[in-house]
Amino acid sequence: MSTLRSSGGLRPFQPQQFGRFTLLAPIAAGGMGQIYLARARFAGGLEKLCVIKKILPELARDPGFAARFREEARTLIQLQHGSIAQVYDSGEEAGEWWIAMEFVDGKDLRRLMQRMRASGRRIPLDAALYVAVKILEALAYAHRKKDEAGNDLGLVHRDVSPQNVLLSYEGEVKVIDFGLARSRISEPERNPAVVMGKFHYMAPEQARNLPLDRRADLYAVGVVLYEAITGWNPFEEAAPAEVVEWA
Repeated sequence: MSTLRSSGGLRPFQPQQFGRFTLLAPIAAGGMGQIYLARARFAGGLEKLCVIKKILPELARDPGFAARFREEARTLIQLQHGSIAQVYDSGEEAGEWWIAMEFVDGKDLRRLMQRMRASGRRIPLDAALYVAVKILEALAYAHRKKDEAGNDLGLVHRDVSPQNVLLSYEGEVKVIDFGLARSRISEPERNPAVVMGKFHYMAPEQARNLPLDRRADLYAVGVVLYEAITGWNPFEEAAPAEVVEWA
């Protein structure tokens, strides 16, 4: 899901056993929990690098959240596309909910944008368009995903941003963090007081916490592509409150 290499290096960390996983190093902390590089052990002694996302304890203690988490995890495990970082498994370990995801050895698009901007350069147009097409292919697949009965899940990522696009050292483009994704499974539980996502990439209806559909993701891709080509987010000087007001 995230990168093994970083300019500042990994902080000292003693590997920890976590169920059938060994947590090797912390990668990041987010709004929903902590993220670790891990090693998974399978039957026959096979091992594989992966990423473990541990959900915040205060969220895990909420029975409603736990139920929605299980349902959403079952949906996300079904997403198998070359430009989506795959979710392998999920579960509970000693009262902690977790998701195991594909490890992508590379950098996120945000870091690439930052480096190019710092050096006064821009991402080549053909490269920016290639990344945008791969993001759109991933979203198109997720948007048309159906359940076992053939019903449209209405899946929306809700947080398409440069941080959630990984560029592997092998040239792959991977969309990550469908943890904010919303499908019809969890829609009835939506808290109208909570706006999820990153304001500078939000469609107007998302900033106002109105009902969403897949067009919100397409809007976010447009902002990401604009930033990739120009080096600037059109809303980067605006405070979140201003973004909502403009919407």
